[in-house]
Amino acid sequence: MNKDFVKYEVEIKDEEFLLDNKVIANKTAILKLYEDDKNFKTHNLANISKDDLLHLSVNKNILLKNAYIDGFPDIIGEYNKIIIKSSFIISDKFKINSKILEEISFQKTIFLADEIDFSDTVFNTDANFSDTFFKAEIVKFSNCIFNEGLNFKNSKFESNIKLFDKIDVISGEFNFANTDFGKGNVSFQESKLGTERKTFTMCRFSDGFIDFTRTKFGHGDVFFERTHFGEGNLTFRSADFGNGTVDFRRAEFGCGEKNFMHTTFGNGSVKFVNSIFKGGKITFRLADFGKGDVDFHYTKFGNTDVFFERTLFNSGDLNFRGVEIGKGKLNFNHLDFGDGDFIFESLEIQEGTFYLKNSVFGRGFINFENAICQNSDFILENVDFGYGSVSFQNATFKEIRLKGSQINSYFDFRLKKCQLLDLSNTVINDVLDLSPAQTGLNVQTLYLQGVRLLGRIYLDWERSDVKKLIYNQNASNYEKSEQFRILKENYRNMGLYEYEDKAYVEFKRTESKAKLAEIRKKKLHKRLRKTSLYWMEILIFDKMGHYATNPVRVLRSMGIAYLLFSFIYLALEYVFPKKALILSSLFSPDSPQVMSNIAKAFYHSAITFLTIGYGDYYPVGIIRVLSSIEGFVGLFLMSYFTVAFVRKILR
Repeated sequence: MNKDFVKYEVEIKDEEFLLDNKVIANKTAILKLYEDDKNFKTHNLANISKDDLLHLSVNKNILLKNAYIDGFPDIIGEYNKIIIKSSFIISDKFKINSKILEEISFQKTIFLADEIDFSDTVFNTDANFSDTFFKAEIVKFSNCIFNEGLNFKNSKFESNIKLFDKIDVISGEFNFANTDFGKGNVSFQESKLGTERKTFTMCRFSDGFIDFTRTKFGHGDVFFERTHFGEGNLTFRSADFGNGTVDFRRAEFGCGEKNFMHTTFGNGSVKFVNSIFKGGKITFRLADFGKGDVDFHYTKFGNTDVFFERTLFNSGDLNFRGVEIGKGKLNFNHLDFGDGDFIFESLEIQEGTFYLKNSVFGRGFINFENAICQNSDFILENVDFGYGSVSFQNATFKEIRLKGSQINSYFDFRLKKCQLLDLSNTVINDVLDLSPAQTGLNVQTLYLQGVRLLGRIYLDWERSDVKKLIYNQNASNYEKSEQFRILKENYRNMGLYEYEDKAYVEFKRTESKAKLAEIRKKKLHKRLRKTSLYWMEILIFDKMGHYATNPVRVLRSMGIAYLLFSFIYLALEYVFPKKALILSSLFSPDSPQVMSNIAKAFYHSAITFLTIGYGDYYPVGIIRVLSSIEGFVGLFLMSYFTVAFVRKILR
């Protein structure tokens, strides 16, 4: 009988109704069910009155088929059989509160009543309500006991309240496949659904509240595959799914809140593959997924926040491969992931934040490869990544903040693109790989302050332009110097001495800038003295030899110093011809064997700078003072060159 009618008409005729050549009723009801204003289907039914039903129930059996029942008596007590099929029941209130011993069925029946009440009924055999239509303000199956399962397959409800709370399914299958629950609230609160298969496949819920609070699903598999949950709130709070498979594949969830708080999923697999969450907060806080795998791959989340806080995953895999998220947060907080894999390959977040905080991993593989989250932040704080490898290869994020975490195994951070990468206070016990094979690290700013480096950081200084990465930071010079120091130690441990020297130079430079900032806070007289010393250190240690890391630069500085003194000597002899002289100790001043002024200036500068001191030419006047200074400069720069040269050669 068609359940999708918009109105009905009935005509009673004084004709006997024959069914299987037997007289079932003295009158026939002509029932028209309209699909719209014009189209309808006609059904000839036996017209059964309330008195007729009371008469039929004398032997504790009600057996009807193709009946039109206007008014239904309360059925209370113990009955053998109640079988009413393909019928149309109209009543102000429909109530059965009985113990059904042998069989009960309302298959393909239409109920129209203000209230339909099966509360506290005991069904000893399979309860068959398949293809049945319930239209009432409230439908109650509360506190019912089903000893051999129940079947509501292909049924439909038009009711503001559907109560299946505290039902107890002792054995047998639980089947609501393709059931349309319509608008209004549905409650299975505190029910026990047995140990065999539970099926809600292709069910349709509309805009009401769906309540599975503290429901016990037993150990059989539970199927919500391709179920549509509508726009109302949905709760499985404190529900227990036993150890069976929980299947939400291709299910569609509306914009209401979805609550799986304190839910126990046992050791079976949990599947949300290809599901759609349109919106609304989703929480799995304090849920326990046992040892089974949790699979969300290819699921689409709309503008929603998803929370996994203090959730237990034990040793099962968590699979978010190919998941799409609109605008919202994905929050994993205070979790123990056991030894399962944590897979977010090809994750796509339109705009939002991914949080992973205060969590511990075991030996599973953590995979964020090819993630596309260019407008989203990724925040990992106080995470122990365990001993499984971690990969962000070819991933794109707006910002990644890996703060206070612990890396114990290979960590592949060869990102495709990221504006900011913050590794502050991270403990690196193994390899952190930041060097893509062909290109440098495509990151605008890198933070390494507070890193405890017990392993290695693979980061190409030149291709990744590490100097720029750190100088782009909004950090103090002390913090920058600490990061350059960490990189300097890292490159030394890896035998990359050229990169070590470059990191060391930047370390000393930022350290000096930090000291200058402190100097500028002092009183005037101290500030002037210390500032002068600062610039002298910059000139001597940095500009002349890059802190003894560049012997070629020291040689160049030596040449510049030699030429500078030579030209000063030459200039002084022309300006002060009687007070600044370089004289020969072997020949008189007018002897043709005496060198020219230019030759004397450069020759005297050379033997003074190199501290040779032949004595064939000696300074007079102010040039004596300059010669002493040049001798010291030459001795210092030659020693400086020796240190820088030996440092290069020994490594």
